[in-house]
Amino acid sequence: MPIDTNLILDGISLALREAFPESQIYAEGVKQGLSTPAFILQLADAGQAAQPVGRWQCQSSFDIVYFPKSPLREREECCDTAARLFSVLEVIALPGEPPRKLRGNGMSFRIEDGLLHFLISYSHSLRRENREGAMETLKIQEGGSLK
Repeated sequence: MPIDTNLILDGISLALREAFPESQIYAEGVKQGLSTPAFILQLADAGQAAQPVGRWQCQSSFDIVYFPKSPLREREECCDTAARLFSVLEVIALPGEPPRKLRGNGMSFRIEDGLLHFLISYSHSLRRENREGAMETLKIQEGGSLK
């Protein structure tokens, strides 16, 4: 199974569930009824760049928003959670067979309006089959004779 954004989101969710069992984890926005502590996983952006011979370098960036439990100690709780996230999300295991892991890069965080925004990107390669047919045989005429 090829790696895609949904598979990476599943890997992030699994890592968070294991490290923060007391927290709720949402892969999509919550309209109402959010119970804290909680994480909301948001895709910030994704892209891919062509590489030689049918390969693509893909990158998915995520904003993992943490809602602290205690409004009285939100800054301290956000900083402590961010420190843990650096190690928890550095390498994630992707669900499925064969077992695969991805290393996070570009990790950073900020605290805005009492919420932690932990930013991380995951890169991977993708191979695509050549959709164009093989080139036909080319005959070159050199010095008046056909080869």
